Amino acid sequence: MRRVTSAREQARIVEHGGRGADGGEPATGGVLAEDERADARIGAQVRDTWPTGQKDAVEGAITDGGERGVGAEPEAAATGDEQVFGQRRDHDLDAGAAQEVDRSDGFNFLKTGGEDCQNVGHGVRLEGMSDPAHGNVLAGKRLVIFGCGYIGRAVAHAALSAGMNVTALTRNADKAAALRAEGVRDVVLGDLASATWHADIPGGADVVLNCVSSGGGGLEGYRHSYRDGMASLVAWLRAQGGAGTVIYTSSTSVYPQDGGARVDETAPTGGDERAATLLAAEQLLLHATDAAATRVVLRLAGIYGPGRHHLLEQVRAGAAAGRGEAHLNLAYRDDIVAAVLAVSALAPGAHVFNVADDGAASKGELVAWLAARLGLPVPAFTGVPAGGRRAVTPDRVILNTALKVATGWRPVCPTFREGYEKILSL
Repeated sequence: MRRVTSAREQARIVEHGGRGADGGEPATGGVLAEDERADARIGAQVRDTWPTGQKDAVEGAITDGGERGVGAEPEAAATGDEQVFGQRRDHDLDAGAAQEVDRSDGFNFLKTGGEDCQNVGHGVRLEGMSDPAHGNVLAGKRLVIFGCGYIGRAVAHAALSAGMNVTALTRNADKAAALRAEGVRDVVLGDLASATWHADIPGGADVVLNCVSSGGGGLEGYRHSYRDGMASLVAWLRAQGGAGTVIYTSSTSVYPQDGGARVDETAPTGGDERAATLLAAEQLLLHATDAAATRVVLRLAGIYGPGRHHLLEQVRAGAAAGRGEAHLNLAYRDDIVAAVLAVSALAPGAHVFNVADDGAASKGELVAWLAARLGLPVPAFTGVPAGGRRAVTPDRVILNTALKVATGWRPVCPTFREGYEKILSL
């Protein structure tokens, strides 16, 4: 059996910083797992010695407790069994779950990697892969979404495109009607924090997504939607015999760091009572080992996309909130959707990932770019929070490396430029 390179070197390959960079250079040799416990924390598998520019499989896995091998599936890590990962006509293996989303307001999540914005060379190519082994491993699986607002509704669209069976819970009758019109057949009206819906949604889901919003109401609204909502969800899961994977969309607001700190998932968390509420909801899920085999928390950076572009509106109004020198951490809607579907195939265990783009630009840089793009004067910064916000967002850089290594995910919009160009083109 062939040896595996170090975790640090493998992570560097995945980050395209060395010999495996997507520039046609040879990958770092044909390496698979030396043994089934090789590098349990961070792993990357380089399949054969073809150039990564020809789409070698660079697979990363974060596994639970050191009991899984390197790669997306433990049984394939040591054997190199291509049937487990996927097949292509040219016998060249695509990387992980780095799928492509449509440029438009709608979704075609499982697009071919041969088109534009193909996640830096790691997009899934469906046409050359066998039906059970390509990205359509999601087809036929059952997804239950709790909260169908900006992100939940977009995930529902993407899941339907992937051939999943979708059930949705929403407390808004208009959203329920819209979801049904868009092809979601099973829509339940209800408040996640209550138990009234428990009998209306059967168990046995392959994937469950909790992406409810606070719905207003101040701190009590936070506690009701996030902490009490998660408690209700976990109780339902236990009563129904559990689920395969449960995903919770939390927030990078749980990090208190300021002063330009670089923040990954190992950074201390805490802060105000809202952050404490989000962390309490995270812990309810992460420790619910009897409710789901795989429990994933996605901490989302500032969400933007079609219909949600606050800074653009501020530039047009001539005044930008906050501080221009602070770093701005963003996540485009489509990239969040891709992250949700990517982590749905993770190995059992508890996982926490940041979801942010690669840009980490300053707010001043973004505002100046937008002003130039719109032909408007660069607005002054107010130094105070935007309306409705409690405080100016701290200055820190949210790192997304762990998600990339674990799933092969890459942002289609790696900086604000790609994201705002999409928005401005609508």
